[in-house]
Amino acid sequence: MIRGCCPWLLCLVLGLSPAVCPGQDENPASSSHVDPNLVPTPPNGQTISGQVVDSVTGQPIARALVQAGGLSHGTLTDHEGHFVLEHATFVMAHKPGYFENAGSAQGADGQWLLKLTPEAILSGTVTDANAQPIEHIKVDLRRREVRAGLSYWQDSNATVTNSEGEFRFAELPAGEYSLSTGSMIDGLLDAASSLAFVPVVYPQPGAGSDSRTEPNDLPGIPLTAGQHVQANLSPPQEKLFPVSGALRGPYKGGAGFSVTTLDNLPLDPAVRFFPDGEFRLRLPLGTYRLTVNNVVNDQQSAGTTEITVGPAGLQAVAIDLSALASIPVEVDYEHGNTSQPGGDPGFPNLSLASQDPGSHFEVIAAQPPQPMTHGSGLYTLHAGDPLAFRNVHPGRYILQVVGLPPPWYVASASCGNLDLLHEPVAIGEGSGTCSMRVVMRDDSASLQWTVNSPGKPLFVLAFPLTNLTQDVIHGNTLHDSESGPVTGTVTGLAPGRYLVMASTRRLELPYREPEALEKYLAWGKEVTVAANDATDIELTMAPEEP
Repeated sequence: MIRGCCPWLLCLVLGLSPAVCPGQDENPASSSHVDPNLVPTPPNGQTISGQVVDSVTGQPIARALVQAGGLSHGTLTDHEGHFVLEHATFVMAHKPGYFENAGSAQGADGQWLLKLTPEAILSGTVTDANAQPIEHIKVDLRRREVRAGLSYWQDSNATVTNSEGEFRFAELPAGEYSLSTGSMIDGLLDAASSLAFVPVVYPQPGAGSDSRTEPNDLPGIPLTAGQHVQANLSPPQEKLFPVSGALRGPYKGGAGFSVTTLDNLPLDPAVRFFPDGEFRLRLPLGTYRLTVNNVVNDQQSAGTTEITVGPAGLQAVAIDLSALASIPVEVDYEHGNTSQPGGDPGFPNLSLASQDPGSHFEVIAAQPPQPMTHGSGLYTLHAGDPLAFRNVHPGRYILQVVGLPPPWYVASASCGNLDLLHEPVAIGEGSGTCSMRVVMRDDSASLQWTVNSPGKPLFVLAFPLTNLTQDVIHGNTLHDSESGPVTGTVTGLAPGRYLVMASTRRLELPYREPEALEKYLAWGKEVTVAANDATDIELTMAPEEP
């Protein structure tokens, strides 16, 4: 009990009814001891009622927390998933094991239906050749994601096994995943008797009916919402052999050294560097890719070589370090729309996106050739300023232009004699590369689309089929009914061919991969547009999984 406090006043502070407060006068208005600032004021809003259900099974979810939009107050659902929440204009639902979600009014009765998507779980055990658990070995989780119309294996999470060799990844959205173990040395680093658990991937290439062999096409584990999958891994244990060599070229102590298998699985061996650039490490039998990155006087350099380690080890490995490429970029602007020319397009958001199979998605943004200052402050970038892609590692890249305001689009892009609208650019070692020229025009095309009996929400997407520089263009819209036609416009289209689709979700489609695109062709419409075109198109809704 709180000393010196009237019980009925404490009830007011706690928001309880005066009827349950002892010592409360029958006529509280006659009391001079009530401070009106202590009386809770109900928040603005309305009474919202509805139901929380599992998005996969449709079954009600009991004891889910439903909170007002500002998360200031909430309530729990009953055993049938029903809730009533006063003084709210918007509600969110939460439940352990599910991803939080918001709902919208359904039907004439105004009831809210909140669908919670259950999380997927991927767990398993790592054991050795004798089926004994391996403790404290790293397990990496990758997820297949779509970037710039291509699919990549992206690092998603990592953990280490417990004393029973167990690992667990929870709170996973639906998607395709891959597991791999890290390397782990069993013994002293330099001891000839030391062994190592070498990385292994799950599922193994060629598992099931899948015979894909490209590193980026390794088979994955398809997880649906709410699915629990057990995946067990057994990395082989192999002897380590000495590998030594030297760096040639600009070198300064502290170089970054990485070792990967040809399937892009990383090893983490201890590498000893010496002042003259010599290095030593120990690796199991096999073929590996060695990559070194170094910085000398603000200039980045890198070198890569492939080695094969045999029973006698390997000596005299040479890694040549070369300065990373720098590609100057010239951007021009042309007016082709004489009736309504485009305004200032702003600073162009140009980037190079890695297209190498098996690589992680890497984006290099175009920057001023040198750090630019103006007076005592930073120089403001404008359209037409000189640009360059700096410190570009060897590889294959596609030029991307993102966020270009309509009616502007990329009319042409070249690097020497290479047409970047239709071909990737290959960057070799060193700085001897071509110069890029990009031309923007303001006479882009548009699509007037109509969708009959759409779902809610509605996403209309135009996937470019011939232009590498343009990303997918979204024309999603909000609408009030689930029946009858809905219309909208997609603008900023560069001349060329597109696959246009309508869906209830934002499709992450690897439209630059012909095999992945093929199954969607029947659910969209191909259209070819020209400069200054305004084309009408009627669409039908694509299924959730064509």
